[in-house]
Amino acid sequence: MYVHIFICVVNRDWLGQILHWPESMIVTMGALAKHLHQFNLTASIPSLVMSELSEKMFMKLDGTTIQNLDIFTSGHLFSRHTLYEMVTRHNSTDFGKRLMKWWLCKPLLQSQAIRQRQSIVTLFRQMHLDKDHPAYLWLQDFRIQLHRTT
Repeated sequence: MYVHIFICVVNRDWLGQILHWPESMIVTMGALAKHLHQFNLTASIPSLVMSELSEKMFMKLDGTTIQNLDIFTSGHLFSRHTLYEMVTRHNSTDFGKRLMKWWLCKPLLQSQAIRQRQSIVTLFRQMHLDKDHPAYLWLQDFRIQLHRTT
């Protein structure tokens, strides 16, 4: 909410939206605007806020969110399986299961990174690798080498 108010205080184009807010919010925003102008912070605050938002790579999911999404617990009457179990059922390696757990618990924020991840997943789904395929063996070696370097 504060991020939204900071941007509205500095950006004069948003005045039409501000007029539709509840009176208590407008009064609070007026005091905030006075404070920002008094200490000459109107130029620095939005850039700090926007840079912080743009630099974050992953969403932060708290325990309540994870519980509400039924990632590790099943809250449905007719389903005994969790989302994690249903998704990792199709993974053939432990590395794939760990990677899927990472992806479920730390979703990406940036649209470019999401598109890159989707294209990689699509590529691997189209390959239809079985355990005897040479590319599958190469992936196993690559995973091990990657793990050793990190």
